[in-house]
Amino acid sequence: MNHSDEFDRILDQALAEYRDAQPLSGFAERVLQRMQAKAQRRQKLWWQWVAVAAAAAVVIIAAWIAPRYRMRHAEVPSAPAAGKQAPPIDLPPKPEVQTAGRQPTMEPRRTLAASRAPVRPRAPMPAQFPSPQPLKPEERVLLALANTNPDALSPLAAEQDEKEIAIQPITIKPLAEDAGEPEGDH
Repeated sequence: MNHSDEFDRILDQALAEYRDAQPLSGFAERVLQRMQAKAQRRQKLWWQWVAVAAAAAVVIIAAWIAPRYRMRHAEVPSAPAAGKQAPPIDLPPKPEVQTAGRQPTMEPRRTLAASRAPVRPRAPMPAQFPSPQPLKPEERVLLALANTNPDALSPLAAEQDEKEIAIQPITIKPLAEDAGEPEGDH
């Protein structure tokens, strides 16, 4: 008899005891719950990676746009007429407040040029206001009708001319005055 044959016989005897045993109750449900929990963890992890990637994309786009935005909105020096710089306008000095034991100090005068905000150039004005728009489909149909058959539109024009425009008179009722209150600020 060989050692492997003897081992197989011992193993078969040991396993014969467990052959008829049934799994513990709820075993299949526990396995399915573990599998579902694992799938949910994977899905949650996937969404976390998507959120990280989206945040990184936002940071990269912001870093790419920020220098262009700063350059566009940088301080633009105003160009006075004929290339000369306008003289600064003197502003009145700040009122001095004397405190006990302190001498008033003379501050240099501020100028309007130093205190004004940068001026952005204006957008060019269109040559025609309001700017022309393409014709709507209804307008195109009316224009084609007017070009091909102008007599078809003449009854509409005559009907418009015959209508009389009536404007109702405006009536303004006086405010009710209280005789008991004196006039003046309330």
